[in-house]
Amino acid sequence: MTGRLRGLQLEASEIGAQWAGGKVRGALAAKFFPRPAYDMTAQLEGVNLAQLPVMPELSERWSGLASGKVHLTTEGVGRVEVLQNLTGQGSVALRNVEFRGWDVGASVAEGAAHEGTSRWLSGGGNFSLRNRKLLLDNLRLDGGKQVIVVNGSVDFARDAELLIRSADGERTASRANAGGRLLKVSGPLDAPLVTSEAAAGRGSASVATP
Repeated sequence: MTGRLRGLQLEASEIGAQWAGGKVRGALAAKFFPRPAYDMTAQLEGVNLAQLPVMPELSERWSGLASGKVHLTTEGVGRVEVLQNLTGQGSVALRNVEFRGWDVGASVAEGAAHEGTSRWLSGGGNFSLRNRKLLLDNLRLDGGKQVIVVNGSVDFARDAELLIRSADGERTASRANAGGRLLKVSGPLDAPLVTSEAAAGRGSASVATP
């Protein structure tokens, strides 16, 4: 790491660390007057999803590797204010992802929740942060024969509002031309409410969560 502190401003670059089984490289700029403000960029490589501290209660159900980049800005004093003002955007690429307990592909295809295991060879998409929410923009999960597309948000209290659909192997994601069924996931991630409806909005039905 290289850094410079001049007056009430800090600049640090070439920051490197081992994190969650992978590597993180980044840079940080901070100023402390008249109001603390922070600007950070980071690149992640080979992070293990099962070791992420964000959702420890779900860690045993996930496996796979993630790489990507993120740019974050915030300002304020104290954890509450810093998190409240946190904004950012980034992208993620996924490899060999497995989610145990719920077969997402079968659930989307049949409009009813299926226990089982979801496996995706690769995936990726863009995301942003604002108003204490992580916003997903066409996150694609490619299982080979079926591509799952996820849009929506998860807030810092781990409450979700997600739409999940199958792209049926299409290479270009488009919410407007989605066919088949949508799964709507809402509520706390450890016990969400899952409902199913036709993609064109021709009716809906509740389904049991796995």
